[in-house]
Amino acid sequence: MPAPRDGHIVKIAVEMDTSFSGNYMPQLLEFDQNRPLSAIIQDLCAVWSLQEAEHYSLQ
Repeated sequence: MPAPRDGHIVKIAVEMDTSFSGNYMPQLLEFDQNRPLSAIIQDLCAVWSLQEAEHYSLQ
């Protein structure tokens, strides 16, 4: 039987907008809805080696 999951944690797939040049692999991550969105974006930018995470958003 799978372990119970917290209701505030969901899995999401994130991919870079195709208008950006580069080879950014799509990411599957656990999105903790209790964390600030800016922290999640910073983590994602770190994986993709992007500077200035405050210039990015999720849509």
